[in-house]
Amino acid sequence: MLPPRVACHTYSRERGAKVLKNPAEERRSPRANVLLNGAIESGRARIPVRISNLSVHGALVIGNAIPGEDTLVVFRCNGLSVESWVAWVHPPHAGIQFGEPIQPEELLRNASVPPPAIVRDTRKLDFRRPGFRGNQLTEEEREMLDEWRASQAEAPTGPVKIKPGL
Repeated sequence: MLPPRVACHTYSRERGAKVLKNPAEERRSPRANVLLNGAIESGRARIPVRISNLSVHGALVIGNAIPGEDTLVVFRCNGLSVESWVAWVHPPHAGIQFGEPIQPEELLRNASVPPPAIVRDTRKLDFRRPGFRGNQLTEEEREMLDEWRASQAEAPTGPVKIKPGL
């Protein structure tokens, strides 16, 4: 059974006007900025979310198609499941309030961090620019080059005059 919902905002009267107090001043527990993957389940729908910050009493999640306010959900992250409800929604962000307090360290302790893979590169790579090496033509390529040079020597070097009417 979930406890009654706790209001996030209160109003106070100052000079006859209602003033919205800063919700950050009224938080029951400090927030820890995190970046975790999780999911919220509502009925048969499982919605993947990214958890942006976390406290003992709730979490800020980012995701698509998050159910509306006051919807009962199950919050799942790193093997932990908590009955919760959606406190507020401003797509794509939403506030999830836990039905029972949790210890954020539990989620962080269970977070799977892949071990760093350090592999030594044993390839033999040569990054030097290749130098010019002359006389690497085949005999056939040399003959073609000699023929081309001879044809270039026979070609006229000056401007070509075109006779009209031809």
